[in-house]
Amino acid sequence: MAENSQAQVRTSFPYEVEVVEHEWVPLSDGVRLSIKLWKPVPKVEGERFPAVLEAIPYRKDDVCLLDDSVRMAYVAGYGYLCARVDLRGSGDSEGVLFDEYSYQETTDICEVIAWLAALPECTGNVGMTGISWSGFNSLQTAARRPDALKAIITVCSTDDRYDNDVHYMGGSLLAFYQNWWGAIMHEFGLRPPDPAIVGDAWEGMLDERMANDPYLTERWLTHQRRDSYWHTGSVCEDYSAIACPVLAIGGWTDGYTDAILRLLDHLGACTKAIIGLWGHTWAERPVPGPAVGILQENVRWWDRWLKGIENGAEKDPTVRYYLMDACKLSPSLGFRPGSWFEAPSITTPEHVRELALAADGSLACEPATGAAKSAGAADGSGILTHCSSLLCGTQVDTWLPMGSNIDLPSEQTPDDERSLCFDSPELTEDLPIVGQPVVRLRVAADQPEAFVFARLCDVWPDGESHLITRGNLNLTHRDSNADPTPLEPGTFYDVEIPMKAVAQVVPAGHKVRLALSTSYWIWIWPSPKKATISVDCAASELRLPVQNEGDRPLARPFGPAEIAYGERPRIVPNDGFHAIREYDPETGEMSYTRITNDYDSMETPSGMRLTMNKTATYRINEHDPLSAEMETVRGETFSREGWVIDIEVRSKMTCDAEDFHVWTKSKVSHNGKALLDEERTSSVPRDLN
Repeated sequence: MAENSQAQVRTSFPYEVEVVEHEWVPLSDGVRLSIKLWKPVPKVEGERFPAVLEAIPYRKDDVCLLDDSVRMAYVAGYGYLCARVDLRGSGDSEGVLFDEYSYQETTDICEVIAWLAALPECTGNVGMTGISWSGFNSLQTAARRPDALKAIITVCSTDDRYDNDVHYMGGSLLAFYQNWWGAIMHEFGLRPPDPAIVGDAWEGMLDERMANDPYLTERWLTHQRRDSYWHTGSVCEDYSAIACPVLAIGGWTDGYTDAILRLLDHLGACTKAIIGLWGHTWAERPVPGPAVGILQENVRWWDRWLKGIENGAEKDPTVRYYLMDACKLSPSLGFRPGSWFEAPSITTPEHVRELALAADGSLACEPATGAAKSAGAADGSGILTHCSSLLCGTQVDTWLPMGSNIDLPSEQTPDDERSLCFDSPELTEDLPIVGQPVVRLRVAADQPEAFVFARLCDVWPDGESHLITRGNLNLTHRDSNADPTPLEPGTFYDVEIPMKAVAQVVPAGHKVRLALSTSYWIWIWPSPKKATISVDCAASELRLPVQNEGDRPLARPFGPAEIAYGERPRIVPNDGFHAIREYDPETGEMSYTRITNDYDSMETPSGMRLTMNKTATYRINEHDPLSAEMETVRGETFSREGWVIDIEVRSKMTCDAEDFHVWTKSKVSHNGKALLDEERTSSVPRDLN
């Protein structure tokens, strides 16, 4: 049984570390990037060190100050030249950030890698690391194969920007994130450089950003299919381009875990994975816990591939994963019991439990086979119809849990009651599900556009239902995300709905529940018309991968979670994140608001002060799918003595039967004087979404 722990602060390292707060990296096109360095102090004259780089647009000198320093200082203490660069157009770097994960971005990073490798204190070997954005571009840069890049550690990242990122899910528009993230990116592009670092140049740099800041929600909406736009940065287009060793780290609660399984399947032998239960957070201080000593594993990886130390890292298990025990979930869950295992694979299960969908709402122990399965229910006796309430999703959590007290799912019964459910008998023995469950359906719809959202739940003896995993399929994308086609109403199609990979034990005495719905707000944007689906149970089944018998407890357990002492900004805390759901039964109106301010204010040791205001509200009328609306407000203030920049971005996304509509208002002021006051409205045709 694993136990939770908070990261310990390690104070003794093999090397002392000096911090260089800012240097310029000159790029070939004349733009300069701002970089921060953690330099080990040589023990002997002329001693050189490999470099470890993270490249990200989230502001190294204030927003990410603490997070960067506790990790970079730790790795630097073991003899690595650690570097953190602000991407072009972010933080204190020059230029404009025109998009996520562009070819320009990885071109810049390749030049930064060459700059680091050429430093007199560097051995010439460089590694890349990072979480989320910087985990993405670690993979993307590895695919560019810069000479000095010898290995990467990618955390909570993806190989597929279309179907495993914050834009689309199973071919459906991801309502929770699409415009929320677009507004965030727009606001990020308006953040000012720090005059304490760039001097008087801040004003011209900010002017350039304001004049060119993109409206990315509109861009993403014009690519509702998996077209060439999404190929850039999606390393799944050519896995063979990545030749260096890859350590992929993630958690079952994170939104990107499936990418780790694909990387294991498609990359070379020097690809390893660690999958805990945590969300979109660092593994040494995650929520939910338990934490592990992941930074020790990072150093072990770098020692092997950047220093050439024969420590056996290449012989570590292909995958180390956390098998979660059954647990009653709540949004604020801080710890979940379970056990760590090691395995050569979790994508090729030795056993798959096949459960047939029955017309009486049960999951039979064995699926239909042979001719009966092929024909389905010719007389219609085994066909069930269903149309979900548009309120299905009230037990929903964020698509990307980051460790706040409003992130995780609630008890599922209210959503189960709005869904078409199939229950197994009480299990007579524990069922350890490890891998990716798949729902195979023969399904028809009465509309040309519809989706099916599938949830897998653990039903406890007291009747409570708790989420295991889930997945979605836009039925118009049944054959291809690149070339979707409308449904022929009334025609049955054989489809597969992959659910997110998971490792969880369903205990004896519990039941497994499959819940199917035609709506899942606030995650999935509703189809233009409410659809009724017909499920041919005789030709449908649930496939559950079972833990391989050869999987065993870790031969080398993780060490305790550790970090270094970091730079300490002064923070005025708030009373936490808030989620407010309101429903009017007379009108059918429902709203869900998330308030996600990390703090009331923060001041860095250098004197930069930040305040923020972040809310997102999702609205729908249970009778009208065209009433769906998402509104976000982003406000930030950056200030020094005599210098105050206020930023506000408000954005709203709505729809009608033919189009999506996006309205955005952007305001920037300096010491109370308006620098930008811009309003923009655009419409993008719906494309089978």
